Amino acid sequence: MLTEVDRDGDGCISLEEFYAIGSAFAPPARDGELRDAFDFFDSDRDGKITAEELLNVFKTIGDARCTLEDCQRMIRGVNRNGDGFVCFEDFSRMMEQQQR
Repeated sequence: MLTEVDRDGDGCISLEEFYAIGSAFAPPARDGELRDAFDFFDSDRDGKITAEELLNVFKTIGDARCTLEDCQRMIRGVNRNGDGFVCFEDFSRMMEQQQR
């Protein structure tokens, strides 16, 4: 699966490739589907995606080279309020941008 996500083959997941992971859930037809996609990343169900949770997803899909620092960079690229997490609003915005 890593090779499917790592489009440029550099062994790391870029922000654009991270967006592609979110869009792999297909454009959500309903808010519930978007919430389910968000919950896939938000493993502790606290309403935010942390860099650690994101790293766990990458490990699950077989990307052993992705580091915590990579995940923190991806979070910063999506996070709009600067709290260091991806909230549902940030995630929704990212998914909406992917649909364009």
